[in-house]
Amino acid sequence: MKKFLIIPMVIALMMSFCLVGTVSHSVAAEKTWVLKYHHEMPATGSYHRYGHKPWADAVEKATKGRVKIQIYPLQTLVKAKDAWNAVRSGLADIAWSFTAHQPGRFDLFTSLELPFMVTSAEAAAKTAWALYEKYPELQGLFTDIKLLSTWTTASYSIVSKKRLNKLEDLKGLKIRSAGPWQTNLMKLYGASPMYIPMPDVYINFQKGVLDAVAAPADAYVSFKFYEVGQYINQVNLPAGLHFLVMNKKRWNEFPPDIQKAIASVSGAYAGVHFLGGGTFDRAEREAPAAIKKAGYDVTFYKPSKTEMDRFIEVGGKPLWNKWLNANKSKGPAQAIFDDTKRLMKMYTK
Repeated sequence: MKKFLIIPMVIALMMSFCLVGTVSHSVAAEKTWVLKYHHEMPATGSYHRYGHKPWADAVEKATKGRVKIQIYPLQTLVKAKDAWNAVRSGLADIAWSFTAHQPGRFDLFTSLELPFMVTSAEAAAKTAWALYEKYPELQGLFTDIKLLSTWTTASYSIVSKKRLNKLEDLKGLKIRSAGPWQTNLMKLYGASPMYIPMPDVYINFQKGVLDAVAAPADAYVSFKFYEVGQYINQVNLPAGLHFLVMNKKRWNEFPPDIQKAIASVSGAYAGVHFLGGGTFDRAEREAPAAIKKAGYDVTFYKPSKTEMDRFIEVGGKPLWNKWLNANKSKGPAQAIFDDTKRLMKMYTK
């Protein structure tokens, strides 16, 4: 009799263990994460509205709400220059950063920052991710952090208070520049490059600390530089290479399905649809109308063909050679340079 009583008890106990296991697994499967995301642009600007926010929304949708991203714009979480270290330490979970914040570290990756290289932000985003996936030397630059996406701005224009008709007009001007190759280019043109974080540029431009600002359309519209300088020279200066990075420990907390979901809206996809082409190419198209709507009369212009050839001869070609010579000891510089030009041509519509 006892034997018949024991058997149901054992079965019931085993079923209870299975149920507990199922519940535990269900609870673990439904875990959610709230991530802190830093960037330095205003929440009213196009970079936030067309780039950062839509990507964050895409992550939440792809993960079915299990990952939510809280954005801290305009340096409200950390200062722009501290973004990289903030992600490494865990102060921020995700951040937008770029090469100017880590001088020297990404030299081998900066072929896309060379003068007259980028034709569109969309093509550059595809090129940047293709380079990253192809070259282990570039992947090795991110051993202490998780790279989610990489892209470039559109090529930079010069916003100034007076028209710059020829190369010599840049001589002596104090110009806000970002990244080593843009800075080197300004020096070759006889200008005095200065790096100032975007949120601090307007006041320095207004006060005359800066004579001009090198910036893509997204930035000069978002920060209203057109209120200070009414001339915009679309000279196709070097673009800036940008990164979306995440704390590696935080990334490793995710189960494989969550990692796969985030990856599906990151990489080249994020660079094309949100953070690169979706923001910068769009901003270039919309800038004239946006400035006019704000009530300002701005002159957009380009150097003449003869003058453009001089810009390339004086600044472009010397820096291409300088980049190759500086990076040949760090990895396959010539191959990366050649692939950059090839891929940009292939992806340019």
